[in-house]
Amino acid sequence: MNMAAVNYLIVNLSCFLCAFILLFHTGNDLALVTVHAIIYSLRAKSKSVSKGYFTMITFVLFPFAAGIFDSIVPDTPAMAPSILSALVLFFVNVQEMQIYTDALTGLNNRRRSDQILEEYIGKADEENGFHLFMIDVNRFKLINDRYGHLEGDRALQTVASSLTRVTGKYSVFLSRWGGDEFAIIGPKSVLEPVGDFGRLLHRQVEEDARKSDLPYALSISVGYSLCTSPAMSPADLTGGADQMLYEDKRLVHQTR
Repeated sequence: MNMAAVNYLIVNLSCFLCAFILLFHTGNDLALVTVHAIIYSLRAKSKSVSKGYFTMITFVLFPFAAGIFDSIVPDTPAMAPSILSALVLFFVNVQEMQIYTDALTGLNNRRRSDQILEEYIGKADEENGFHLFMIDVNRFKLINDRYGHLEGDRALQTVASSLTRVTGKYSVFLSRWGGDEFAIIGPKSVLEPVGDFGRLLHRQVEEDARKSDLPYALSISVGYSLCTSPAMSPADLTGGADQMLYEDKRLVHQTR
């Protein structure tokens, strides 16, 4: 189990314990937590985010509902099945997280990227368009060949951490696309002006690389495309983003 899954396990077990404390001591507060999760699950633009909130809701409601049922029908063994159901739900979600998580960086993986991209395309129109950013680590093969694969892994983790810092401020989807490539998917209303967002990605990676005292220069190339129609395909979007990325990479090689 990778660190992301371990952290998920710790957080959710903590939530589970808190749910029971709230259940037996502060029913009103538990109701507020549940209502909060319901509201945000309805507001979520992504099915994956909505599912995360739905998991929180069911995780709390199972024992809560069992407590209510037990108060109406005393001496009914409702609590044990509710706890078992909540634990099964938790287990399934941990397994799903492992399926959709990149082991090296802790980011979403390519499988999850494909799903999210399809979701966004299905809802795309002129008002609800979105951008797909493709990011590639410059001279990554040279880093691997000269410094070894462990240092190459460190470079990927550094880039992943930098991209996470930026995307966390915008609440957009980030993944490791594969190899030394990363992807960002987010609404155009959030990411525009896209030129500024791209430069922010560049600056964050280079700044973090300097702070990490790496024995090599670490930088990225960035390309992006815009989707405003459900008729567009994932290949159309990745092709457009890759074309811009290759141009960005060509300029990098020309200047050094």
